[in-house]
Amino acid sequence: MARALGETGGDGPFLWALLADEGELIRAEREAEQMGAELSRVIYFTPSSDKNSYISMMDMADVCRAGGWANGLARMTAESPLWRKDKVAGMEFGFLYGCEFYFWFYPTLLFYIFLQALEKESPPGALLLSPHLPLHLRILLPTWARRCGVRLTWLGRRGDMRLGGSIWEVSKALLFRPLMGLLRGTVRRLFPGGRIFPCGVLMVAQYSRADVETVLPVYRYFVDSSPLRPVSIVSASERAESYIKAQGIGAPNLEEELSFGDILSLLVLGVRFLGRWRFMLQRVWRDIGFGGDIAEVMAQCSPFAFPRNFASMLRLVVIYGGFLARVSPRILLLADDAHPRGRALTCWARELGIPSINLQNGAVGGEYAFIPLSADIFSAWGKAARRWMVERGTPEDRVVVCGSPRMEGLAEGLGKIKPVDESKISTVLLLTSPYTPTEVVRVLELVGRAVADMPQLTLLVKPHPSEDGALHQRVLGSIEGLGGRFQLLPSHHPLPQALERCQVVVTFNSGVGIEALIAGRYLVMVNLTVLREMIPYVECGSALLAKDKDELTSALSMIIEDGGVRERLLSSRRRFYDYYLASLTGESVESVAELCEGMVKEKVGG
Repeated sequence: MARALGETGGDGPFLWALLADEGELIRAEREAEQMGAELSRVIYFTPSSDKNSYISMMDMADVCRAGGWANGLARMTAESPLWRKDKVAGMEFGFLYGCEFYFWFYPTLLFYIFLQALEKESPPGALLLSPHLPLHLRILLPTWARRCGVRLTWLGRRGDMRLGGSIWEVSKALLFRPLMGLLRGTVRRLFPGGRIFPCGVLMVAQYSRADVETVLPVYRYFVDSSPLRPVSIVSASERAESYIKAQGIGAPNLEEELSFGDILSLLVLGVRFLGRWRFMLQRVWRDIGFGGDIAEVMAQCSPFAFPRNFASMLRLVVIYGGFLARVSPRILLLADDAHPRGRALTCWARELGIPSINLQNGAVGGEYAFIPLSADIFSAWGKAARRWMVERGTPEDRVVVCGSPRMEGLAEGLGKIKPVDESKISTVLLLTSPYTPTEVVRVLELVGRAVADMPQLTLLVKPHPSEDGALHQRVLGSIEGLGGRFQLLPSHHPLPQALERCQVVVTFNSGVGIEALIAGRYLVMVNLTVLREMIPYVECGSALLAKDKDELTSALSMIIEDGGVRERLLSSRRRFYDYYLASLTGESVESVAELCEGMVKEKVGG
């Protein structure tokens, strides 16, 4: 039973607030005043809030635990025999949608861990709640509050998905958005070069710059040299389309490559699956044995809570299937088959008898990665990625080492950067990653204090593109002794320009370390987390490891003062390239081309 207003939760304070952002604070304080209570603690759901952010109550161990837990649930859900009874164009829906479940499970489980942490602090008698909190959390809170005896008070009407809202969201995803895509695509096809014709090789760039940097070198080579021409490239998102357009190449968005018949098929599928989805979902979860407090709320975290996500997946399935059938390429290449878009494309390719290759676009490794290989072949950068995937159940004949077109493409520009002047090692570049704010603060403080104690050094800091840098500025500005010996670069600052200005790079588990090595910079890996090294920089001897300030100071001193250490780091790069990047010989694109030609010949011969 909920505590009466005015009682405390054990030794905890009387009234707390969970707010979406700092702009809601005044409203929360007014509500507390009307309740005759003092607002004693506020927790925000914006990472930039630093110590007042919900995620500051967790560490990397919690984040990894949520990731591993969600990964396991996604796998079990996808592999449940109940899924195999329902197919879309021959594709088992669990396999097609299994990875999307990861993105539902993960935030739900992360918020569940946060509530566990909140409970350990003796929760208050009452909580003021923003109606704009994430939906996963809004679903979890009532169950948690009943167990803990916490009274929930909402600051306005909650945005929970009602039946009317669900119908509207589904209608937008299944009807209005496809109609708009059909209209835009029709207009574009009126202009020269705006239409995709049947082709020999089809390449798809999905989301990120990494996808584009992976696909474009192969595309350019095929346009000039491949016997499988003609070659076409398309994008699966507006972001990818803009990246490719910036390179002077047209890549129509797949959302606009649909027909009126596709829309009719989409409506039929939508009615069929939405009518049965929730019941099927609940049966799957019972089948894989959900238990504990979270079982009660997981059934609510269904496509009816996220109808746009579910309907969008159906839309992509129909659009991609119709498009591939019309274009009928001899082979399909893409840079990601883990996300739902890539899975839909590769599943359709298999259904239509089109060979497919997933080109590795970034770091592969770690303990919590999800490997739902749906393409026929995974083109791995090197032996490290191949070994990791095979050890985790991928058939050996489906992983082929071809090298990295992306890194070899980047190497052309990075190789032009001036070598390090051994007599002037004075600038350290810190490249941060978007882990929890707590972990980012720890890394910033560690590196900042180490540089502060070494007056011969200055510090450059480049936040990850998804970070805004405000936290970095605040932490570094408070470090005694560092003074003006640091500069915060914009998160969008070109990495090659940052590498030009430094001699040593400090980072952790990030692919940018590869670019630092290619540019001839010395590398230090800082590891303050429970994560093992994902990329074998230290294992191959191409980087020094630092787990605390003393080790970092020692690593920086050795690089500055010991020519033998610098020589060992330089000579070990070849070992890293051989193991992780198939030697970085510049022949990866040709290897991919040979793989494509062999797969096409095998299909024709079969």
